[in-house]
Amino acid sequence: MSMLTDRRIAPVIAGLAVSVVVLLATALFWRGPGPDLPKPVDGNPVLTHGQSGPGMLASLHGTLALVDGCLLLGGEVVVWPPGTTWDEAQQAVLYSELVLQPGDELPGLAGGVLPITEFGRFLHPETIARARACSDDDTLTIVS
Repeated sequence: MSMLTDRRIAPVIAGLAVSVVVLLATALFWRGPGPDLPKPVDGNPVLTHGQSGPGMLASLHGTLALVDGCLLLGGEVVVWPPGTTWDEAQQAVLYSELVLQPGDELPGLAGGVLPITEFGRFLHPETIARARACSDDDTLTIVS
C-alpha cells in the first residue's frame, strides 16, 4: 500500500476499533430490564432493585414510614437492594443486619434520590408501576 492509502485507512480502522470497544463495554456493563430483575410480591411493601455491588454514596437520613402499603423515606418511595425482605410478624424491613420498622430513623444508609426514569433499567416493570402508584413526583429513594 502506498503512504496515501495508509493515511486514508488509518482513521477508518481507528473508528472501527472504538466502535467495537464501545459495543463490548455496553454489553458487559449495561443491563436492561430482564427476567432476573426482582418482581414485587403482593402484600409486601418492600420494593427491590436489581443493582448489586457498589452503588451511590450519598447518606440517606429520615424516618421510615408505611403509608397505604408504600414504604417511604422523607415522603419518597424507598427501593432496596436485592436480598432485602419484609418481616410480616415484626412489620419490619430486614436489610443487611438491620431490622427497620416504620417510625425508625434511618441510620445514614448509602444511597441516593433519583427519578424513576433514570433508575428504571434496574427495576422490574411491576416495581416501576408500584413505585409510581406510591409517588407523587416519580422520584425514588434508592438504598445501595
